[in-house]
Amino acid sequence: MRRPGCLHLLLSVLSPGALALCLAVAAPAGAAEPLAVLPLRPLGVKADAARALEDTLRAEVSRIPGIALVDPAAVARELRSKADCLASLSCAAGAAKAAGAERLVIGTVSELGELYMLDVKLLDASSGREVRRISHPVSGKQDGLLEAVRAVAVELVAPERYAGGLLVEAQAADSPISGADIYVDGKLVGRTPLTEPLGPFAPGRHALRVSKEGVKDRDLFVDIQFEKVTVARVELVGGTLAGMAMVSPSAARELLAAASRPPSTATDRSAPSTSVLIVAARPPPRSPALRIAGFVSGGLGIGAALAAVAFHAQAYATASNLNRRDADGTLSAKDLPLYGDIDGEVKRARILYGVGAALAAGGVIALLYDRWLDQQPQPAPIGSPPAAQGQWRATPTTSGLLLTKSF
Repeated sequence: MRRPGCLHLLLSVLSPGALALCLAVAAPAGAAEPLAVLPLRPLGVKADAARALEDTLRAEVSRIPGIALVDPAAVARELRSKADCLASLSCAAGAAKAAGAERLVIGTVSELGELYMLDVKLLDASSGREVRRISHPVSGKQDGLLEAVRAVAVELVAPERYAGGLLVEAQAADSPISGADIYVDGKLVGRTPLTEPLGPFAPGRHALRVSKEGVKDRDLFVDIQFEKVTVARVELVGGTLAGMAMVSPSAARELLAAASRPPSTATDRSAPSTSVLIVAARPPPRSPALRIAGFVSGGLGIGAALAAVAFHAQAYATASNLNRRDADGTLSAKDLPLYGDIDGEVKRARILYGVGAALAAGGVIALLYDRWLDQQPQPAPIGSPPAAQGQWRATPTTSGLLLTKSF
């Protein structure tokens, strides 16, 4: 809500309380906290890729309100004053403090298939004490990189801002239902129709219940995304999620405004009747856990197969040596234990072959299943036009598609 101007407030109220309020509003905000973002240490990652992620992280931290980023050049000079300073948290904290920072961000970046793994910590520069730690996979694709790094920066530095919203519409036979109670994680948070998004909620999966007297309660799960509003349309009679989309807060306000707009009357037949809907442009992202499990399982399978080959090669070498000595007539009783060693190495090799094959097969199945899930159709997006007569026209907007219908 916009604050009234001081002059308007004084002229309308003319009280000491109004003067005090104006002075409080006009007073300068508290000084921003100086924070340093130290270079990310690459673990099996190319230096330029780590540097690009570091620059992106630094830029996103600087966008957080109340944070003043310490000059990276000053931090670099302090780090160079001691050998391998980044390897020691106390040394890194001392360098950040000498550069003027109160807290610092330090961490590593590693590579796992198509993903980068960011492991970052927030430290107190004076004591070197760890305040918070975040480990998060980040896609190397440009379209999701900025959003993922910004989420990491906000969750690490300003966790109170790490949140999203929820907008729920209850319906039956494509008609909105009023008076349905909305529960999130067991707590009553609102009732339909909503006038603004619910929240804030921590990003992740939440239990949603929509309850209406005379209709069976519906329990579903919805995903909340950072800086997004999850729009969920629940079909009460069928008990299904009829539509779900992730939209920006501004798009959610447009959707609420369109829903609250009164229908046009039939008094003026010459004016076309129009209804406006918002269509989300992107489905909610899936967790990369299945893909990571596939790569890990495949890697373990390959490792087990290589170990099996090593045992088999050792057994073959020992057997060849014994056969050669048998042909030369130089075998003795001392060589008998070697036959047992050959049997043991062959058995271990066979076990590792089986384990490796199972792990590799499991990894392939996980990756194929993950790819199959990516190709599955998403729930119908919010704002899909109903089957009715009339002419629809789609106009691209910053938040999706603006659909208008003329009769």
